[in-house]
Amino acid sequence: MLGFIKKIFGTKNDREIKRIEKSLIQRVYAYADQLDAMSDDELRGQTRAWQEELGAIEDNDQLALRLDEIMPQAFAVVKEGARRLCGKNID
Repeated sequence: MLGFIKKIFGTKNDREIKRIEKSLIQRVYAYADQLDAMSDDELRGQTRAWQEELGAIEDNDQLALRLDEIMPQAFAVVKEGARRLCGKNID
């Protein structure tokens, strides 16, 4: 019986992952809307700036924190680049 309920509602861990994913996806879409106005060179420049910034961080804990901070923006840049390359939205 418990297995049946877990299949329908998922485990607590499954629900937490979905909650985090939903939050991340909302932040990605919020940033993606802002990227329409950026040129291709500006998008490349943003990526280069992150590479330089992250390359200068030596502490792994600080690096992990910074990666978590920029993750929605980075995904949005990739999403926008894919949209421009393919000519359609990639969801």
